[in-house]
Amino acid sequence: MKSIDGHRQYNIQRLWDRTREVRRMILMGMGNKEISAALASQGVRLGPQQISNIRNSPIVRRELEILHGAKDADAIRLRDEVTQIAHKGALILDQMLENEETPEALKAKIATDMIKQALPQRTESIVGQVQLTREDIEEIKQRAFQSGSMVRSDQSAVNQTENEGTEDAEFVEINGLDQRSDLD
Repeated sequence: MKSIDGHRQYNIQRLWDRTREVRRMILMGMGNKEISAALASQGVRLGPQQISNIRNSPIVRRELEILHGAKDADAIRLRDEVTQIAHKGALILDQMLENEETPEALKAKIATDMIKQALPQRTESIVGQVQLTREDIEEIKQRAFQSGSMVRSDQSAVNQTENEGTEDAEFVEINGLDQRSDLD
């Protein structure tokens, strides 16, 4: 809308309401294109770039940081509650194992379940092709060595050979998991 002198006039309340609606959708986790489509269905023309500008504004960024902080606090609280419940459950299971009236089959099941929970979980293999540079491979190896999930087979150096652009490394088994890796 233009005024008599030719300058644009804005309906500040309408702009503020529209920005607040976009901000609400951003905080709900919607993407720019989703928000644009949702607003278009309400008759509001706002493109993904305009929504990106609102998303990257200091006010919205601060609100997103607060929201993420609250989610982190909730996750920590939930983890603590689960830990307490698990501790209580372990005490109850221990009492059941010690109780002479508990059937032997139930004791065996409890013991088996507790052992399974204590052992490291195997990861599933994903079949596919990945292109890694020599630097990527070295970085992955170093992280594995640092975490203790892999050790060098000779405890001093990795046996590396170059064979048509591939690198082979032998690793020993840790915690019952086969850590041998042949990278193509």
